[in-house]
Amino acid sequence: MTKKVLVCGGAGYIGSHMVRLLTALDHPVTVFDNLSTGHREAVPASAELVEGDIRDSSQLDPLLSGHQFDCVMHFCAASLVGESVADPYKYYDNNVSGSLSLLQAMRRHGVEQIVFSSTAATYGIPRSDTIDEGHPTAPINPYGNSKLAGERGAQAAFADAPGLWIVRTSWLYGPPGGDFPDKIVAAADRCDPATALPVVADEYGAPTYSRDLAAAVLRLVDVSDGGVFHVVGGGHTSRFGWAERVLAQRRPGRELRAISASEFERASVPPRWGVLDTSRAAALLDGGLPPWQAALDRYLQAGRS
Repeated sequence: MTKKVLVCGGAGYIGSHMVRLLTALDHPVTVFDNLSTGHREAVPASAELVEGDIRDSSQLDPLLSGHQFDCVMHFCAASLVGESVADPYKYYDNNVSGSLSLLQAMRRHGVEQIVFSSTAATYGIPRSDTIDEGHPTAPINPYGNSKLAGERGAQAAFADAPGLWIVRTSWLYGPPGGDFPDKIVAAADRCDPATALPVVADEYGAPTYSRDLAAAVLRLVDVSDGGVFHVVGGGHTSRFGWAERVLAQRRPGRELRAISASEFERASVPPRWGVLDTSRAAALLDGGLPPWQAALDRYLQAGRS
């Protein structure tokens, strides 16, 4: 069935890929984005682009009343952990106030489905190696706290009604770039070629290609009535392993040096283990996302970094 979809943040990392998938299936799509981090050129001509901010009800109300959307996909967020520590108010304003503003507008205009994009940062330091959707949430930085607050606002708005998909992911990368693969290549280029590039080797996660994530989210909406789901790349690796595979293709022969997380100074140190269990989503999708290695190779071979 064709759905009329509003993609908030549709000019960004995940949203732009979702827009292309939706329009390819002939769903009428409107993108709502303030373009603070999104890219106008990432929005295909087949979608309508409305520039605006989800925190502003005077922009949301005429948009929702004029289009009668069946579903909202919410990918707007400030998402830099270090920045969230330096400027927490920005994160609570964007990620909490913005989400509540969008949810209230949806209620006023009778929109009954929403995809809420979230993060593994809601868990903080894991209490066990198995991080499933029932694992306790205890964020350790303003980014994680703000996303969890947004989730809870969505859950309160929908209560036990179907139509809410919360999708937590991690280690995201993809066009238009500015992600870990781009950053590790830039670091290699800055570093003295005679010196091995230091990379953290004791933090583990699942690199997740934004195009694969968007496709999986769309399928979850088709095959389920809602819920909390983990969607990440297949398998896992360390940041060192991720960097090693990127540089093997982009800077062959570049030497790396494994360091511990304690040797790399950051505003907020992430947990050493951040691999999400994807069994729930995989059971509905007849398997999870492709192995992270294959997805990364596709991305790099497409000419990024």
